[in-house]
Amino acid sequence: MKLVFMGTPEFAAVSLRRLAEFHTVSSAVCMPDRPAGRGKKVFPSAVKSTAEQLSIPVLQPVDAGSLEGDVKRLNPDAVCVVAYGNILPPRILALVPGRFINLHASLLPAYRGAAPIHRAVMAGDTRTGLTTMLIDDKLDSGDILLTREMEIGDEENSVELSHRMAAEGADLLLATLEMMEKGSITPRPQDHLSATYAPMLTKEDGRIDWTKSASEIINLVRGTVPWPGAFTRTDGGTLKILRARSVPESGEPGEILDCSKSLIVASGDNAVEALEVQAEGRNRMAAADFLAGARIKSGDRFR
Repeated sequence: MKLVFMGTPEFAAVSLRRLAEFHTVSSAVCMPDRPAGRGKKVFPSAVKSTAEQLSIPVLQPVDAGSLEGDVKRLNPDAVCVVAYGNILPPRILALVPGRFINLHASLLPAYRGAAPIHRAVMAGDTRTGLTTMLIDDKLDSGDILLTREMEIGDEENSVELSHRMAAEGADLLLATLEMMEKGSITPRPQDHLSATYAPMLTKEDGRIDWTKSASEIINLVRGTVPWPGAFTRTDGGTLKILRARSVPESGEPGEILDCSKSLIVASGDNAVEALEVQAEGRNRMAAADFLAGARIKSGDRFR
């Protein structure tokens, strides 16, 4: 099939690489390059870099509505959309009717929105999945084409899960296109009354509430990597907790129970042992290394 691919991050680039093995990708559409990191340097997105490696022409419109002429010119058999980052207006969708296919990282109608992987991990879910669907003019509400269920590992974080789901998602997208070519796929409506939502993460989503249970805090740690990270406040500034486990100790929520060789903090039930942390302005490190120079003591409270 002759395809146009739309996506931006590495999760999408995995699908682009797979599609290019079996189909003709006439163009890759991604968001404009943006500054990132402390130095605010401008780097190409993963999809742009991948497309250039594969000699696929790249389009980077600021407004997706400006793609009308390009889509008409390219005249694709289908348009595959994976984590593109921009809303497609109805007049663009109408150019390839019934052939705008989106890969979404949840079992729709659960977790519609921008952060389904993070939100599923933060919620402590043990299973998730992937869905291909036809795009309509609402948020992730189009008819479902295929689904694939996956387990979430007990200690798996959102980055690790995203890597696995990207590979599975690329295969699901290929299977969807194959069935569409054969005419053997039947779209089915979503149950809109059962929809849940996964809005984009904000900085505040990472703030640790020590009155919550240890398992809830650990799920927050797992679900908010790489950004915003689960964080708490100390007298020395912000401390991110990047890896943690539950331990059977108790105290007042936020109280530091042990900071000799390990960092153990009381929660609403049991306690959280921080295994990897990142202090403000420093690199990530083992909690034991952080404690060697930290000005904290047992009995102090995280805020």
